[in-house]
Amino acid sequence: MFDAAWVYADDVLRESRARKVTPFTEHRIKAPHIHAESFGTADSFLYDDVQHELILWDYKYGFGVVEAFENWQGINYLAGLLDELGISGHTDQHTTVRIRIAQPRAFHQDGQIREWSILASELRGYFNILSNNAHIALGPDATTHTGDHCRYCEALHACPAALKAG
Repeated sequence: MFDAAWVYADDVLRESRARKVTPFTEHRIKAPHIHAESFGTADSFLYDDVQHELILWDYKYGFGVVEAFENWQGINYLAGLLDELGISGHTDQHTTVRIRIAQPRAFHQDGQIREWSILASELRGYFNILSNNAHIALGPDATTHTGDHCRYCEALHACPAALKAG
């Protein structure tokens, strides 16, 4: 367990030392632009205001592969972080965001650390999708849909969509 955690911690330390920027760890993030109830806790992140880069880490201990590309949990956190850091609609066009998934125990062709890099301004469409789906899911006429996201759902046994699909 220590060795796996070290892979993640070493990556955070390497990036923060190279940039001379202190990372934030276990940082609670609110994302009200997504939904009033949208929040999460980032494992680590750092913002390099010289390079205009925001790096978000998510540590995953399990064997089930979690991809960095279009990682919705990370995108949600970035929505809140961009607001928190005051990165506006102008500066987001010059700010690179990087979602880094540290997953030492999952076998993946890209290794233990995987990354998705994108301009912050290019996340606007993703934010709109998240916001729309959050409002539907938490609204009075919420519907359920099956998919890969159902894999670890604790309500799967009682879900109308899952029962119908099964």
